[in-house]
Amino acid sequence: MNKESKPAFMFSSTQAARERWDYFVMCIATWNALLLPIELAYEPEWTKTSANTWINAFIDLLFLLDIIVVFRTAIVGENGEIVTD
Repeated sequence: MNKESKPAFMFSSTQAARERWDYFVMCIATWNALLLPIELAYEPEWTKTSANTWINAFIDLLFLLDIIVVFRTAIVGENGEIVTD
């Protein structure tokens, strides 16, 4: 694909912002991996608050956004060309 026809809102896999996004997603995935079993197994009182419900919903929204970002990220092909489709 030539430069003139680059799709809108396409991210590069080598951009610093994309790399920071990946680290952020790893952090919230770790958060979920640590706290979700505690919430399900022990059901502590702090997990029943509305703040915790909103935080979990926001994290789920961020994971949905991550799916969109991943599908809109260009990759480097076998010959070194940027693949955007």
